[in-house]
Amino acid sequence: MTDLTKSDREQIEHLLAMREDELYAAIPAYLPEYRGTLFSPEGQVDTGKEEFHGIQDELRALLCQRWHLCEKIDDPGLEDPVTLVAAIVDALTAQSLGGIPAFVIAVLVVKIGVRAFCHCSD
Repeated sequence: MTDLTKSDREQIEHLLAMREDELYAAIPAYLPEYRGTLFSPEGQVDTGKEEFHGIQDELRALLCQRWHLCEKIDDPGLEDPVTLVAAIVDALTAQSLGGIPAFVIAVLVVKIGVRAFCHCSD
C-alpha cells in the first residue's frame, strides 16, 4: 500500500464522517451524464445507489475475488478504517470506475461492511 499523504488522509476521514446516503448522493455529480440535472434529494440518493449497484459485480470481482479482500480484512494493519479505505483505493487504482472517485467507492464498501459487501464467511 502506498503511503497516505496528509491530504488523502483528510479526504478519507471527511468521507468516513459522511452518512451512506450522503455518499450515494455525491455520486451523480461525478458523472457527465448527470451534468445540469436537478434532482430531488431522494432522487439524487437513488441515482447514486443505482450507479453504485451498476458497478458492484465488477467491484466484487476485483476486490473480493481477485484481491481476496475477505482474507485480507483480518490483517491487523487494516483495523484502522482510514488504512482500510486506502488499501481498497490502491486495489481500485487501475480500474475504470465510470468517473466515480475510488475514495468514494472504497468508503462505501467500508461503510456497507467489507464482509457484507464481499459475502465473506466468518
